[in-house]
Amino acid sequence: MSEAREPDVAHVAEIADVAALAAALRLAGEGEAGRALERLADHSFAAGIAPAAAALQAQLLESEGHGAEAWDVLERALERSPGHAALLVRAGVLAYHRGDLVRAADLLARAWRAGPLPEAAFHLGEIAVLQGSRVEAARWLALCAAFDGAGGGFGERARQRLAADPAPGEAGE
Repeated sequence: MSEAREPDVAHVAEIADVAALAAALRLAGEGEAGRALERLADHSFAAGIAPAAAALQAQLLESEGHGAEAWDVLERALERSPGHAALLVRAGVLAYHRGDLVRAADLLARAWRAGPLPEAAFHLGEIAVLQGSRVEAARWLALCAAFDGAGGGFGERARQRLAADPAPGEAGE
């Protein structure tokens, strides 16, 4: 007889996140995913599934041109789950798109430490390129590229970027 073990909380949370998103999209119908995710997020923090729903909701809002609403969703969710990697990535990407590179780098670095997620490394590489830091850009892009099959194609994008310029960014470092 095997000894009872505590469940792997991270694994259970990932399963819950996927189930929550699937449930939200089933509720949504065409063009209603954001509203369904909002309803789900409002009712699911106690179950621990709302951070992923909030991250997806913010991404949908931003893609529809509602950056301020996306930021509000992320701020509320980060108050409840300050170390959730997907929320930190989404907030970092939104700050990046707004041009706030310092805040974006901070949020994405926190996401990397919490994740690590290849999207965080990719965007940290992009920020380093914009800041003219060739060594830092190459380091982040190489970390991202190390993820085979990285979600969202970020690993492949990083490999392509590194192949085109092994030390991207401005010269002079």
